[in-house]
Amino acid sequence: MKRYLIIVSILLFLILQACSKSESNSLIEKYALSIEDSIQIEKELLNYKKCLFSEVYNRSREANYKRMHLEMDTVKDLTYYFHSTFNIRWFYEDKNRSKLLKNWLDKEVYIPIAMPPDHPDGSLDLARAIDFYESEELQKYIDSLRISEYNFMHNEEKE
Repeated sequence: MKRYLIIVSILLFLILQACSKSESNSLIEKYALSIEDSIQIEKELLNYKKCLFSEVYNRSREANYKRMHLEMDTVKDLTYYFHSTFNIRWFYEDKNRSKLLKNWLDKEVYIPIAMPPDHPDGSLDLARAIDFYESEELQKYIDSLRISEYNFMHNEEKE
């Protein structure tokens, strides 16, 4: 009986491993891309996600300075400009990207123990950017870019 239980457990484990690997490689197999191309796409997507984080942080900070009628007291962070060389196509005006950024920049950020009345003139620009970076909306947007990029690479290889 113990042998039977061990064999069934091993088979179940192997089946679960095979299923999880097939899900992670499904895009690569579907579009017949090389592992190197897939890795490059994932690196570019991660860099782009960092750029969007930087953009939300900067725009949020600029809006708060403007709202408080203050001049920027630090040098503007240009992180998202330097990363834009990775995949220029993603930096063109995109309705989904614009809508995503606008929604997050308009969203009220509130942390009960960190905001008024303790610090009425403070801002939560970094908290907004971190919440944005970890958001489901950003992940869905990055996933849509991933599919688009896999389609683009697949069509490039056909030609």
